[in-house]
Amino acid sequence: MDMGGGFYVSKVVGVVDIVFGAGAVATIIALAVVYSQEVAKNNEVVSPTNGGSTVKPPVNTPVIPTTAPSNEPWDKYRLPDTLKPDHYNLTLWPRLTVNAQGLYIFTGKSYVVFQRVKETDLILIHSNKLNYTKWDDDHLAKLTALCSTPAPAIKASWLKVTTQFLVLQLHGKLTVGEYYKLDTVFVGELADDMGGFYRSVYMEDGEQKVVATTQMQPTDARKAFPCFDEPAMKAIFHITLLHPPDTVALSNGMEHASAPVTEVGPEVAGNVWRTSFDETKKMSTYLLAFIVSDYAYINSSADNVLAYLKKKIEPLFTYYKGITDNWKTVPTGHMDQYNQVNAIRMACSTGVMECQNLTKGWYSQWMADPVNNPIHPNLRTTVYCSAISAGEAAEWEFGWEQFEAASIAIEADKLRSALACTKQPWLLNKYLDYTLDANKIRKQDVTSTIVYIASNVVGQSLAWDFMRDRWGCIFTQYGGGSFSFSNLIDGVTKRFSTEFELKQFMQFQADNSELGFGSGTLAVSQDIERTTANIKWVAENRNSVQAWFKAHADIP
Repeated sequence: MDMGGGFYVSKVVGVVDIVFGAGAVATIIALAVVYSQEVAKNNEVVSPTNGGSTVKPPVNTPVIPTTAPSNEPWDKYRLPDTLKPDHYNLTLWPRLTVNAQGLYIFTGKSYVVFQRVKETDLILIHSNKLNYTKWDDDHLAKLTALCSTPAPAIKASWLKVTTQFLVLQLHGKLTVGEYYKLDTVFVGELADDMGGFYRSVYMEDGEQKVVATTQMQPTDARKAFPCFDEPAMKAIFHITLLHPPDTVALSNGMEHASAPVTEVGPEVAGNVWRTSFDETKKMSTYLLAFIVSDYAYINSSADNVLAYLKKKIEPLFTYYKGITDNWKTVPTGHMDQYNQVNAIRMACSTGVMECQNLTKGWYSQWMADPVNNPIHPNLRTTVYCSAISAGEAAEWEFGWEQFEAASIAIEADKLRSALACTKQPWLLNKYLDYTLDANKIRKQDVTSTIVYIASNVVGQSLAWDFMRDRWGCIFTQYGGGSFSFSNLIDGVTKRFSTEFELKQFMQFQADNSELGFGSGTLAVSQDIERTTANIKWVAENRNSVQAWFKAHADIP
């Protein structure tokens, strides 16, 4: 939901815009749904993230070096087309404090169920900077068959560092069409290299806090767990995170189980929370995301803000409901109409159930009879956004169909902005992809469409990752025309307010210094300065703003 700008009471607008505009709440929530990053085409070889030291646990992992080029499958950078993953079950336990060696680590256990589609006696699965616990047969993984035919025994297993494979040679061939399960237990470093499963830090009241988070794009999922780490190798993911009791865990799916457990692992044993999530849709590894942090205080802060806004908005919503005969008419005069729109927009976005039911009802009527739109033109931008935000794929797809069919430019623009309101990350990803297809989104509308998506709390990090990952394509495709790189960079980064975002922003600037930023060159420098100022403002004012909202929200 877009909480910024345009509210009718200036004092409230000031405080709300500061809180949400600076990103103290929105940015952190967006980190939790870091659902996607784009990736290079399947036939491109992409260099994975380097950097960070390698964990050296007690287990000895064999490494076989290559001294000369060969035609062996494990010396090639692409996976063979012999196996197809079906689903993963992954449990990770990040340690948010250093161990005796001065390292942050994570431990994991994982299995992947895959199908053999072509004849082979070899299993290649991506792995980078992970150290494995050996099984009883002295190999790095355990293979079992899920059907009647037993799995062949593992003849040899090793890590191929240069091509980043865990290699398993088998004594016999896998059976075509059969499903197999591959189990692994491993340790990795929670390094600060912004790749795979890594750590980020921030300061709170003079104390350093550690966050375990992910950046799987383009080929760094293999640093978090062994996987078939290519975009075409889509699968379903079942994620479980172990974390300290005073932290929260988030992932792609909705949390469906959380309970205290006692765990024993390398170097540490104790009470932790075990949080499991709903299975994901079938997707590529680079779309996987999870985070462990002590951002729990943000929830209460956001609750205070929303409770205050809801308290202020509900009377206004009721007032306009009365003077419009239960929303059947539109008030006369610009300012009354403007406030009616704001009443619906803010009431729906702050959770006033009557408002949400109202907008969903109007939109459903339109879906049932697309030729006759029952929504008043003055209210369409707000109603479209609210209904699509509360809806699922059906509401979004209907909105897209109406956008494509729209013959009036202003109606198309209303729908184009509303499509960015969905809370479904995979739909926002698809929408971002559409922006680089001139048959779907006109070139002159690309900037505003990406910025619309970035204005959505869920979409902010997605738009930022999209812009970073596709900068070369965007710059090459639009660099010679009138494309506004300045507006794009400014719009996507306007709510940046954390050290993590500043670090990413400066890395983005350095990575693309040779390619350049065109008309956005000055904007990059100015927006980095703005981010620095936002960080300072949040540090100085967060507590007082939170206290103000709590005092005025009637929450004990």
